Amino acid sequence: MNSLKARLTIGAVLASLAVVALCGALLYELVEDDLEDEFDRNLLERARAQTALVEFDEDGLQFEWEHSPQIIKAGALPKYFQVRDLKGNLLAHSKDWPEKKIDIPRIDRDEDFEDDDVSIDGKPARAVALRFTPKLDDEAEEKPPALLLIVAERTKSVDETLARFRMLLGLAALVGVTFSVLLLRLILWRELKPLEQLAGKIAAVDESSLGREIAIERAPAELRPVVAQLNALLARVDDTLRREQEFTAGAAHELRTPLAGIRGKLEVALSRERTPEQHREFAQSCLDISVQMQAIVENLLTLARAGNSGDAPELVDLREALRAAWKPFAERAEKRGVTVDWEFAGEGMLNTRRNALHVISTNLLENAANYVNDGGRIEISTQAGPDGLRLEVANTGCTLDPNQAQRVFEPFWRADEVRTGGQAHAGLGLAICRRLAKAAGGEITVQVINDRFVATLSLP
Repeated sequence: MNSLKARLTIGAVLASLAVVALCGALLYELVEDDLEDEFDRNLLERARAQTALVEFDEDGLQFEWEHSPQIIKAGALPKYFQVRDLKGNLLAHSKDWPEKKIDIPRIDRDEDFEDDDVSIDGKPARAVALRFTPKLDDEAEEKPPALLLIVAERTKSVDETLARFRMLLGLAALVGVTFSVLLLRLILWRELKPLEQLAGKIAAVDESSLGREIAIERAPAELRPVVAQLNALLARVDDTLRREQEFTAGAAHELRTPLAGIRGKLEVALSRERTPEQHREFAQSCLDISVQMQAIVENLLTLARAGNSGDAPELVDLREALRAAWKPFAERAEKRGVTVDWEFAGEGMLNTRRNALHVISTNLLENAANYVNDGGRIEISTQAGPDGLRLEVANTGCTLDPNQAQRVFEPFWRADEVRTGGQAHAGLGLAICRRLAKAAGGEITVQVINDRFVATLSLP
């Protein structure tokens, strides 16, 4: 059963039945007790009234109903009664008292009466036992003995009343539960409409509408976080698709240029006869372009695999690692008159991911070497300790504005007007750095301060 509406309905029906059954049982118990109490009070009052018809005179006990038949004819006596002494001897009884013995209620010494359930000829009944002292006649010379009057009556009227009450209670419960179910279905239909609206709007989402937010009218408070998270998810998916399209377009553009160069060189080489030296020149040009293409492809692979290399943390000599990363760019920087300042603070050995640190530091240093102005300055500083590594690489000669600086992590994004050195760049280095840093639990931030481009790496 996968329908939320059906689950809620069944759950509500079961809960309603449980509540109705519990309340009905309690109500029935209260009514039954009240009817029995009222029945017992009436029975006790009749017993007390009958004790007034017992007298003790000089001849002994006198039962007035035996001398006045009209009392019996008037129905003033109970149908079932007995009079006994305290030793249990039977002194008088009604003509209808059954021959089969009835278990009469037992009276405690400190009580005057007691009532209990009994059975008369197999039918349910109630009986009350009353201890009393007969009226004393003025001529009596002895003290009257204490007697026990037992009065019983069938509970047919109470049982019939309880049967009618049970029927009415069951009918009321059935009507109430049926009405509750219908009302609940109506409420669920009304309150679950936002879910149906949400499902319809999700079904209508396609690539062209990913960026549009989903809005639900009268959305309940419990559904609003779901809608908000869904909108955030759609925004992330839209951003991911946009970046994927930009990435695909950028990769195609970057590879199209060298491929066009190779094709152009080969077409020129085959357009007419060439000398071996000319063919060698064309081959060298094609080789250079192929090396450039290989670098782009390798960067793309590095970007795709970033964070999935399984690089485990190990002890790394920070100074040695950074010096090795800078070595390929040192000669070029020296020829351009660039000053390089090193500042190492904290511990020299760091427990971190060696490959990730190498790729990130190499890209940051290459980025600084490519963009620094002639005769400018590159500043490399580290702060290593128990909390991790903070590496900062800054170079002068930056002409990016703050908005452009935040786009340097986008694959293939380039501000060509600030490039120097006449070399081709795919714009993947900082994108690779950010992904590797995030996979290692760190982050990279950039900012432009005056004419200085500052990249800061934090690694745990």
